[in-house]
Amino acid sequence: MTTATETIDPGEVRALIGVSRRLIDLATAELVALRAMRPKDLAPIIIEKTELTGQYETRLRSLKQRKAALKRLEPKLLADLKNTTTTLNTILADSSQALNAARAVNAKLIKLIADEVSRQRNPASAYTREARVERVGRGARVAGPIQFDERA
Repeated sequence: MTTATETIDPGEVRALIGVSRRLIDLATAELVALRAMRPKDLAPIIIEKTELTGQYETRLRSLKQRKAALKRLEPKLLADLKNTTTTLNTILADSSQALNAARAVNAKLIKLIADEVSRQRNPASAYTREARVERVGRGARVAGPIQFDERA
């Protein structure tokens, strides 16, 4: 619970803004790598982003617990905090959307590869002249089942 005399050190807010700006830079780099289909570029970004996200959440939680004091901050600093937070939320939403799209593409690609491997491991079967089932090679033409019309 906040009291009327409680204050927030402006340095604490500036530190949160600094973490937010670095997260914006990392999320932007992540978005560029995702759109360019360069997954190998993501590993160092994700490591730093994970660490900074923890710091961001801790600092933000601390400030949210002192809402009354937050409202008494210098207007320019408060505006900077709001603008940075808005920009961060926007870039994180874009990054999340790109990540979901990349996941969907990868899932489709993996399914296509798995289907092709399965098809190659289990070639088609066909009946021989002796009515035995025999596997035929890849790309061979296989006749389907035959139905006889007894009315003819």
